[in-house]
Amino acid sequence: EQVLGEKLPSDELWTNLKNGIVLIRVLNAIKADTVPKYNKTRLVPLLEMDNIHLYLKGCWSLGVSSDCMFTSTELHKRQDMSKVTRNIEALSQIATNFGCT
Repeated sequence: EQVLGEKLPSDELWTNLKNGIVLIRVLNAIKADTVPKYNKTRLVPLLEMDNIHLYLKGCWSLGVSSDCMFTSTELHKRQDMSKVTRNIEALSQIATNFGCT
């Protein structure tokens, strides 16, 4: 919410992240056009998983360690949210390198 400057629609983390859009928007707020094209409409599960994959590729390109990554399935199917939060924490540490606090 702080990076995007807006309140997320749900109080539940998984609900806000499962389609990948919020994650990609955060990446693009940290460094513009990290993920220039992604699925914003007609979000069926396959397209949501594709967005998560694009987010993970973007994280990798910004320097997030592979130790701090998760799989698209782990987020989309809510299998291991602790990995997702660990990834977001790692991204927040890297964000300072791009002038984002």
